[in-house]
Amino acid sequence: MQNRRYFFAVIFVALLGPQLLMSQPPAGWFRQYTFPAEYRIRTITFVDSATGWAAGWKRSPNGNPAGVIAHTADAGRSWSEQLIDATYSWFNDMTFLDKQHGWAVGLSILYKTVDGGDNWIEIPDSLFRFEPLGISGLGDMQSVSFSNLQAGIISGELGTLATTQDGGTTWKSTRLVPEGMGYIDTLHYVVILNPDTACAVGVNGIAVTTNGGENWRIIHFEEQRNYRKCVFIDDRMGWTLSLDSQILRTNEAGQTWEDLGRIYEDRYTFALDIEFVDALTGWVITSGGIVWKTTDGGLTWEQQTVNPQIALTTVDFVTPQVGFLADNGGNIYRTVTGGTVAVKERNSPRPHGYALFPNFPNPFNPETVLKFTLPKQERVILEIFTLAGQKVKTLLAEERIAGEHLVHWDGANARGEKMPSGVYFAVLKAGSQIRMQKMALIR
Repeated sequence: MQNRRYFFAVIFVALLGPQLLMSQPPAGWFRQYTFPAEYRIRTITFVDSATGWAAGWKRSPNGNPAGVIAHTADAGRSWSEQLIDATYSWFNDMTFLDKQHGWAVGLSILYKTVDGGDNWIEIPDSLFRFEPLGISGLGDMQSVSFSNLQAGIISGELGTLATTQDGGTTWKSTRLVPEGMGYIDTLHYVVILNPDTACAVGVNGIAVTTNGGENWRIIHFEEQRNYRKCVFIDDRMGWTLSLDSQILRTNEAGQTWEDLGRIYEDRYTFALDIEFVDALTGWVITSGGIVWKTTDGGLTWEQQTVNPQIALTTVDFVTPQVGFLADNGGNIYRTVTGGTVAVKERNSPRPHGYALFPNFPNPFNPETVLKFTLPKQERVILEIFTLAGQKVKTLLAEERIAGEHLVHWDGANARGEKMPSGVYFAVLKAGSQIRMQKMALIR
């Protein structure tokens, strides 16, 4: 019986093996789907590697734009329309907290869903009046962010903001008038870090509130610089992207920002979206069809070409490997390698030696990321010790392939208990090699 099973297994692989190999997605970015020519996708969001939504507009029979939302349940291979807003409208941004609860905002429209988009509920325009401008109703709203099912914020042109604390039943509308000098025009993006703290970016600078939007303070002001988006991986650490590819980084909930410089110098190519999945790994997309990737928190960037003929519009990642992006031609692209082509395709040399790099961020709270490299495949042990030499936790004890590797430490010991503030050591052991880095945890 066993021989028969083995025989049929061999026949199965011999007959279907080549097809199975061919069905595997290629390394780098590959086109997953193309919407009809009348579609323009402005934003995509995924809650896992299969389930996502795309929003923007489609040209109606009379030639006007109509806001549209589409849904996929198979990693972008197929899409079905969930909503068409037949008024002169489009969607600019969308967010989902889970597979059921989502929001979408755009030109004079705001929708919510509580059933994964099977039904979209329009929020009445009459709920909004922006003082001191005296403007009634929604304008061209740029972004939407929710920290939980109740607390949310939307932002738009002329510094307009609206906040809700009851899941969108009622809204408090206002205009961002920062304390002190400076003025921020169109608010391209606002993100809620917790019910009290939010960060807003737009034309001229960055502003932060720490009292639920009652007051805003300009933290970073640079006249005529167009900040497009800010992205946070927790309630403290984030990055901001400008249209001319300047990157700013914060580890203090937006209260201070570190200037990491511009990714590139081409003034005719615009940086349009940014995404980070952890303290080291992030992506920026541009109007020139180029994706830039960083693996060191934004200090250096590597170029990935998708389609140099078409501007990219939006990017979203669910893991460091699995991500999606859209371009202005209605194409949806997917990667399962973080956008990076295989080592043999790039003809890149393997690392020359063993290395354990400084953790980032450092000092840190509550978590940090360690990066190490191996010149060959072998068993690796990565451990955390106190200053007195007491072992706190084993982060890794397994075989790893040659190349770069990232490991997170959440600041807890082997029992899951949070460690106190202090100095700790990360120790990497691979064969006869030992590498060490000092870290500072500040609670």
